[in-house]
Amino acid sequence: MKLAPGTPQCLSVLCLWVAAHLSISQEEDGTEVAVPDAREACARWMAGVPGSPGPDGVAGRDGKDGQQGEKGDAGDPGVPGASGEPGESGAQGPAGLRGFPGLPGLPGDTGESSFAYRSAFSVALTKPTTSTNTPLHLDKTFYNEQRHYDDLSGKFRCRIPGIYYFTYHLTVQGSEARIALYRNSRPLSLTKDQFQGGDLDQASGTTVLSLRSGDEVWLELYGYGEAERDAGVYSDIYTDSTFSGFLLHPAIDTNLPLNSM
Repeated sequence: MKLAPGTPQCLSVLCLWVAAHLSISQEEDGTEVAVPDAREACARWMAGVPGSPGPDGVAGRDGKDGQQGEKGDAGDPGVPGASGEPGESGAQGPAGLRGFPGLPGLPGDTGESSFAYRSAFSVALTKPTTSTNTPLHLDKTFYNEQRHYDDLSGKFRCRIPGIYYFTYHLTVQGSEARIALYRNSRPLSLTKDQFQGGDLDQASGTTVLSLRSGDEVWLELYGYGEAERDAGVYSDIYTDSTFSGFLLHPAIDTNLPLNSM
């Protein structure tokens, strides 16, 4: 029996044994023994080189649904969605309980005040006078810080336009006295005291005036005939004849600086 070159030793032995066994069996049966080709017998027992994979088969049908599995773990929160459109305003609810008072606020800035504009005076006579139809010169000063009363002329000169209050209290000596309060050479308030005998008498008056800057106000004795000769205002260390006035309310723009007047 001739083997193919390069046949392994074990396979060669195996092939010879198979061939001998087949030959003996055929001789016992009386059949003709054919000498097999050693290459054919070995080829039947030896595996060949694997062939190339065939094409994929047709997909099978879907199987039946399986049983429901156990509930899984909760997943992570998703990304927040976009904000929705604002809804309509609801009805106003009932008033709540009153809260506690808040803390006091900080002090505000100092504002402009009418009290920043001052004008006032108070003067008196130092000796009796009988001069008529001329301003009374009251030369005793109680207050005249702004110097708006001129003791030389006996006149108050308005520097701050506004509403003013004037009052006078005069001690009268003689038969009678007529006292007039003047503004710019025009009498505005008249007082007549009819002396009825005795030592002294009193005459007084009060008025409120609206003045413009430059207006002048003063007191004056006026008379004619006997009244002019006998009229007189008295003053000594025991009694005073006074004239006073002060600004009630300025009639200017309070935002203007004081030095602009």
